[in-house]
Amino acid sequence: MFNKHEIKKALEKKGFKEIDRTKHIRYVFYKDNVPTSVSTMISKGTKPLSKNLVSQMAREVELKNHQFYDLIKCPLSKEAFIQILEEKKIF
Repeated sequence: MFNKHEIKKALEKKGFKEIDRTKHIRYVFYKDNVPTSVSTMISKGTKPLSKNLVSQMAREVELKNHQFYDLIKCPLSKEAFIQILEEKKIF
């Protein structure tokens, strides 16, 4: 499973920006420097991320679990991520 730091770095690399630091850290996906409706959150707590939480994050960014794993581990490029979202008519 992934740790929070690994997910944070991967999201930032793929076009997500940290926009909110309340109880949780919100990451919003930016396309062409414009914020989109695609976002997810990571808790500021110290607990490791459970499989259920990672699955929830995948749903929040409109991906299947295996696609989210690929997004974090880098086989899924930013361009491929955008293509998936466009095919789903997210934007």
